[in-house]
Amino acid sequence: MENKKDKIFFSGGGTLGSVVPLLGLYEDLNNKYDNYEYCWVGTKNGPEKDVVVKYNNIRYFGINSGKFRRYFDVRNFFDFFNVFVAFFQCISLIKNHKPKIILTAGGFVCVPLCLAARILKVPFFVHQQDYEIGLANKIMARFANVVTVVLDKSLKDYSSIVGVNKVIKTGNLVKKSIFDFDYSSAKNFFNIHSEKKILLVTGGGTGAEFINNLILNNLEVILKNYEVIHLVGKGKGLDIKAKGEIVGYHVYEFLTTEMKMALNIADVIISRAGFSILTEICALKKPLILIPLPGHQDLNAKLFENKAFVYYQENFDNNKFLEDLEKLFSSDELRKIVGDEVGTVIEIGNDIYMKLVEEYL
Repeated sequence: MENKKDKIFFSGGGTLGSVVPLLGLYEDLNNKYDNYEYCWVGTKNGPEKDVVVKYNNIRYFGINSGKFRRYFDVRNFFDFFNVFVAFFQCISLIKNHKPKIILTAGGFVCVPLCLAARILKVPFFVHQQDYEIGLANKIMARFANVVTVVLDKSLKDYSSIVGVNKVIKTGNLVKKSIFDFDYSSAKNFFNIHSEKKILLVTGGGTGAEFINNLILNNLEVILKNYEVIHLVGKGKGLDIKAKGEIVGYHVYEFLTTEMKMALNIADVIISRAGFSILTEICALKKPLILIPLPGHQDLNAKLFENKAFVYYQENFDNNKFLEDLEKLFSSDELRKIVGDEVGTVIEIGNDIYMKLVEEYL
């Protein structure tokens, strides 16, 4: 029997970058309101499904998903058909479940849902995290009721596209439960029993070959000072896990609910420059070594120049990297300074965003 509670839809997927901030908002709404059912519209087989369903127990609707490429590619023809099909799937979902509002944070899976919402007069928000506006968000923003942004640059960019009255700077969204952890339990979970500093290395949900190789090539040196928690990415851990028997080296393909423990106990973090993970690092004020994925992440990383240690792959200096890692290990004061500076880069906007959503409930 269909649940009679009013529904709130979230949408994002394909990668976890658009999923994590919305889970922070879901956590806030779910803690405050028990008279809504929360549903997620995502890709049929994307990485978001497990995170949304298995670890957050949110009702999930998988739809067809395509991608608009700004260059000739035969896949564009097939993806156009997928988006066409997805649009009618979304029309059906909205008519059947009548959501009060739809909240999105990017990704092409959201486009047909938002177009359907526009036609059926369901309000929806578009949230912009990254420095650079993606095509999906640019399309959706024109029809959105509210566009929320993290950065002053995005406020200016979107105002020129959709008008200043529709765009609101909120800061980014984060799960507040990230601050709730027990240090001893976290160390036990990762089987860390030494008093060495802890280095967390993450290349995102799919991993990062460059970062994985960087750690493996320098592992002997790094382990002299640090215990290492290394997240290598789904499907990329078979060869690397063999090294997990090395004392002080803790290899995982992927972490879900345990990620907050890893972030909290880390003394230093090495990361790609996806905005979701950067937001969590900023919220926790962790000293950061940033190695962006070449492309749009380079722009995100520029926000952290003179705040964190930022390296770009095209001119990566391994000796300088090891020197900086040694500096951070050797100085409690430097780690505190860098962590405090990192904490100033991205504002946390849950409270502002919640007030905007509540106007539509």
